[in-house]
Amino acid sequence: MLEKAGAVVMTEIYLVRHGQASFGQDNYDVLSELGKLQARWLGQWFNEQELQFDGLYSGQLQRQIHTLNALSQAQGQPVTAHMSEFDEFDFMQVVGAFLKQYPGQDQQEQTPRFWFKTLRKSMQAWSTGELQVPDTAESWHTFVQRVKEGLNQLLSQGHKRVVVATSGGVIACATGLTLGLGADNIIKLNLQIQNTSVTRLIVNPHSWSLHSFNSVPHLSSRERAPHITYA
Repeated sequence: MLEKAGAVVMTEIYLVRHGQASFGQDNYDVLSELGKLQARWLGQWFNEQELQFDGLYSGQLQRQIHTLNALSQAQGQPVTAHMSEFDEFDFMQVVGAFLKQYPGQDQQEQTPRFWFKTLRKSMQAWSTGELQVPDTAESWHTFVQRVKEGLNQLLSQGHKRVVVATSGGVIACATGLTLGLGADNIIKLNLQIQNTSVTRLIVNPHSWSLHSFNSVPHLSSRERAPHITYA
């Protein structure tokens, strides 16, 4: 759980998951053409709602940076910073360690459904310390503390409204920290988060609160609803 905020003024934090990446390709960390479009649509929606940000941040992964670039261009505002605290955990390493530890799991059909099921099991084993990962690998506890530190760094900048282009694990973790959730529920949240969805946190001098989670108002029309994705 996050401690008392210590913010001088109310701060709105908009956590945006990156656009659709390149699932099943050699390099996942590249926005697909649809992912680029999703990010542009979100930037347009922010403008239509007259939502201006005094801080524009992302993690340091390419899919996060390119999503933020689309928002920055729509806003006509420069990027503030790319912070490693908002990088996604190395899910390929976590899943790889799980499949190595439990051979036979990877003999099934490599469908998106199988992938998400395996990711859930891998994260559960990782969060409990059951998963055997290299000594150099990030632990669940370290990941959570990293996200917490990133949020606290945002507050120290004195922003009133800030957007962060990041990833599902980070957003789920930040939501869990806000609500005081345990690892199991954070993992459940992670697997629900849609590409370019918006999760809004409100921070005042005494508390953190969740205003909205995983919303995609820019994809809610009949024409755009088929473009909702999860990878």
